[in-house]
Amino acid sequence: MLTIFTHIPKTAGTSFFRRVFHPNVEPNEILSQTSLLSFRRSLRPDHRVVTGHRAFGLHRLTRRPCRYVTMLRQPVDRAISAYHFILQCDPALCEHTLYDIARRNSISDFYSMPRFQNEMTQMLAGMEYELMRRYIGQPWFEKRMLDRAKYNLEHRYIAFGIKEEFATSAAHVSRALGFPADPPADETGRRHKQTRARPTINGLSEQTRRTLIESHQLDMELYEFACELFQRRIQTQQTVAPSPTRSAPTSTSNA
Repeated sequence: MLTIFTHIPKTAGTSFFRRVFHPNVEPNEILSQTSLLSFRRSLRPDHRVVTGHRAFGLHRLTRRPCRYVTMLRQPVDRAISAYHFILQCDPALCEHTLYDIARRNSISDFYSMPRFQNEMTQMLAGMEYELMRRYIGQPWFEKRMLDRAKYNLEHRYIAFGIKEEFATSAAHVSRALGFPADPPADETGRRHKQTRARPTINGLSEQTRRTLIESHQLDMELYEFACELFQRRIQTQQTVAPSPTRSAPTSTSNA
């Protein structure tokens, strides 16, 4: 069984992955941040977990049975963190692909660009939606993308977490994966890849806050849906997981 962690940026995904997977999976059993072009070539039979900023759909590139997990976060808070994380990347030390764009635009202007909006919805809807949204901006397509993201989250993800309920999320996902339900906390007590000196939602001007809400309407609806689904799964202590996601064979490779 191959576990795929859909790592949506700035959802505490790195800390979550360290909390849930590192105590239970050997480093050599984890495939991290591979490109789509190299995924089949990089995936080995001994890999048990795949993680990276890749939209739903990697299961189509392997014949192995797969199961998905992910983390979500309050959309406006996530957007603020993502924008300021980009700005805090020192160009002399790291080259974030969006640094120049973020530097030239205010947070409101940055998120007025459709490709930066509703990243959670895009990633959970799947690779094809993430790609097509660059060319299709019609309301009917947005609704279809949101519906697909909700469907995938409910039916294709064995479990998921909410950043605002981190400890509960870690226990819930661990249990769903068959790991000990009380994963150990990070012994260092630190958060990984934390965005420094960023404003809070309440620290934004009313106009900026309203702009970010409007530019992330799909994510806002997805997040509300996710929180309700998360609480239902916790309350009922769901034990029946969704069926593993399989792809039709596309080659004789056992990637």
